[in-house]
Amino acid sequence: MPTRAGHGIGTRALPPVVVHIAPLVLPVCEPPVDGAVAVRGDRVIRIGPRREIEAAYPDLTPSRRPGSTSRCRTPVSSRRTGGTDGR
Repeated sequence: MPTRAGHGIGTRALPPVVVHIAPLVLPVCEPPVDGAVAVRGDRVIRIGPRREIEAAYPDLTPSRRPGSTSRCRTPVSSRRTGGTDGR
């Protein structure tokens, strides 16, 4: 692959992952949770209980805004599955 100044042409560094936590996260298709939202650039990459998200990204310091609530809309393919109600 051709390079310019030590970088591959057409390649970009991915934006960093940012984890936002809130005492109340409101996923559209699931019940509210004490949760977290992992975001890369302008895309939500993971939503779930805070402990699961923090375990998936142990090197990151979560961003917490006291008194904040997060509401997320995600495509069906991004939702967690395996809940007790068969989802």
